[in-house]
Amino acid sequence: MMRERQDSRKAIIDEVARTSETLTGRGGLALVSRYLRGIELLPELERVFGSLRRSRKGQPIRTLFHQLICFFVDGTSRHLVRFDELREDAGYAGAIETAREQMVSSHSHRAWLGEVLAPFGGPVDTASPSWRSALAASSTLEP
Repeated sequence: MMRERQDSRKAIIDEVARTSETLTGRGGLALVSRYLRGIELLPELERVFGSLRRSRKGQPIRTLFHQLICFFVDGTSRHLVRFDELREDAGYAGAIETAREQMVSSHSHRAWLGEVLAPFGGPVDTASPSWRSALAASSTLEP
């Protein structure tokens, strides 16, 4: 049912079949992960946002987007600090077909999201004191 691969993913799911085993409660994420790779969205995102990567030391942009999209689809948490917990969860890494060494921390996601959102003036952490004080200073919210 699974075969080993030499690239960044440890195992690829080749078929979906009935089983009595429960591997993870996030089985649907494997299908989302496979779909993202199948429609070639991740290479396109890397082409568009690749210039944000300033160093070769970090993970590729496609890996960051892949984990972020799977995080949104999972919907378990809306807080970026959840990435620190997911980084240690072998079941989650297996569900999204990503090697555990490639799981990205909340700090890394916060840093690159800041780069993505900077041109739009959007804060990454909406609970920061500077955001709250700016909100309190304005009498109305503008779109």
